[in-house]
Amino acid sequence: MSQANKKTSLPYTRVAIYVRLSDEDKDKKNNQDYSESIKNQLDLATSYAQKMGWLIVGVYSDDDYSGVTADDRPDFTRLISDCEAGKIDVVLCKNMSRFARNIAVSEEYLETKFLEWGVRFIGLTDHTDNFDYGQKKARQISGLTNQWYAEDISNNVRAVFKTKREKGDFIGSFAVYGYMKHPGNKNKLIIDQEAAEVVRLIFQLYLQGNGTAAIAQILNKKSVPNPSKYKEMKGVRYHNHFDKSKSGLWNKTSVKRILRDQTVIGNLVQYKKEKIHFKTKKSKNIPKADWVIVEGTHEPIIDRDTFYKVQELLDSRIRSSGHGQPHIFAGKVRCKDCGNTLSKFSNGKNVYLGCSLYRLERKECSKHNIRFDKLTNIIEGKIRIQINKILKERDQFLQKLLQGDEHADVLKHINNQIIKLNLALKDINDGLKSLYIDKSKGQLDEMLFLELKENFIAERKRLETQLEELNLKLTDKKKETDRLDYWLAVLERYSSFLQLDRKLVVELIDHIQVGEVQEDGTQEVIIYYNFSKVY
Repeated sequence: MSQANKKTSLPYTRVAIYVRLSDEDKDKKNNQDYSESIKNQLDLATSYAQKMGWLIVGVYSDDDYSGVTADDRPDFTRLISDCEAGKIDVVLCKNMSRFARNIAVSEEYLETKFLEWGVRFIGLTDHTDNFDYGQKKARQISGLTNQWYAEDISNNVRAVFKTKREKGDFIGSFAVYGYMKHPGNKNKLIIDQEAAEVVRLIFQLYLQGNGTAAIAQILNKKSVPNPSKYKEMKGVRYHNHFDKSKSGLWNKTSVKRILRDQTVIGNLVQYKKEKIHFKTKKSKNIPKADWVIVEGTHEPIIDRDTFYKVQELLDSRIRSSGHGQPHIFAGKVRCKDCGNTLSKFSNGKNVYLGCSLYRLERKECSKHNIRFDKLTNIIEGKIRIQINKILKERDQFLQKLLQGDEHADVLKHINNQIIKLNLALKDINDGLKSLYIDKSKGQLDEMLFLELKENFIAERKRLETQLEELNLKLTDKKKETDRLDYWLAVLERYSSFLQLDRKLVVELIDHIQVGEVQEDGTQEVIIYYNFSKVY
């Protein structure tokens, strides 16, 4: 005897009610508007079951779960298991979109598995009935419409997130260690003083010469909980995939992650990952060059001098000399011809820097030797000249950049264009929503619906591309001012330096190129400054 025949022999019809609400449906104007709420769905289905004289054997509710996926919905999974076990005769939903917004999911069950198990599916407001073969095509078209709608919502959300990231709004689920979300504005970060003290200690320990592994040991000896454990202790439902041991102990990876994170100097770093597709929760890593970084969005924990000094040390991974300290140009001086680092050596009388490739191979390059004290004098002189030149001309730079009519006009024009594009995008999205409503009411035939939808989406994509370009231009213009102010302050601070030191070299210089000694005794030395893109 089949499963379906077994069911028909029962003296009553066993009904399961499935209700679902996700972010895509939470468009209620206020808490009293239950147009899509769990309560409304449940009341509607309960009334219908009672009217039919059916026995409600279970209510299955997934709150805050998308209808696009299936496996991650706990009560949906439980419902399917009970249907397969023969415990349910009818599944009641407000409509098919509550059950699934993915046509592959809805058809897998309504068209195949539910029929095999003898389970009837009824959607109350859209009159879905998988036992009515005559409405199969209409149901499948409705399923496609639900999926398209979910896809459009996903695209809209991505566009909104993209705009928020570029504006400097924080859109992450959890704040970076050392910070917390502002209680009055979830898109802004504020310092978590307790965790911030640990961040400051980590930077201090590293500058004192401790490696990342040694710092982790120090923190563990002090019984300082690692970031994952700290969030757990604060009641935050946070899961770190990297912390598999759940021990709450620090390791060198977690220490290095903090030392590398620009968030601690007030920069917001986002768009490190992106969902592959709206139908899945899997994500892909975004190349570092494409990360969205907005400067000065929140209060820094670490000053920029300290942060960039640490970055330089991390990048160069310099081994200390016999005196325990690297020389002031370590990792900064390169051969002008082959690009290799100039290494330090002594002839017993004087200290030199020479091409490391030549010193190893003696064939691939030439000496490029330069006395250390000579290079120090050259660099010191060039830096003094460069700083004096820029500070002397700063009024001219500021007037041109900040007070020039051209700069102000460009900013005004960009802002006006952004306002117009946002209004146009709102009209497009309103039009798309109306289109879906007309289609669901039967006021549009399929071909016209698809044609209009395609036109709407093409126009929206064009507008979103323009908006993206304008937001990038606006961000770049604002960054020009910020970078100029920052570097003017740095150069002002170093304007009266007495002698070169490691900190000054690391902050001001990207790298130095040294050429080979020419027949006339001259030797080219070129400095590439960290502020070269500003001036």
